[in-house]
Amino acid sequence: MEKNRGVIRELLKFEFELGHSAKEAMDNINRAKGAGTVSRTTAYEWFSKFKSGNMTIEDNPRSGRPREVDREAVVNAVKDAFTIFIS
Repeated sequence: MEKNRGVIRELLKFEFELGHSAKEAMDNINRAKGAGTVSRTTAYEWFSKFKSGNMTIEDNPRSGRPREVDREAVVNAVKDAFTIFIS
């Protein structure tokens, strides 16, 4: 069952602030929210980030061009292509 990433990150941060280890946090969250909610990798990566002093839980900006799609233009192009194909 997929959980909201923001909620999981808040829980990991809370566990960190309580002084728990990444393993303890993972075990506690998985016990409370269901097995597999937090992977070992996720817990350790976030704890590493928190230990370095970065306490934000938002994603870092991604490199590269952001995805932008003009849905209306795509739909119209498909309709036009379909109309030409049918004609």
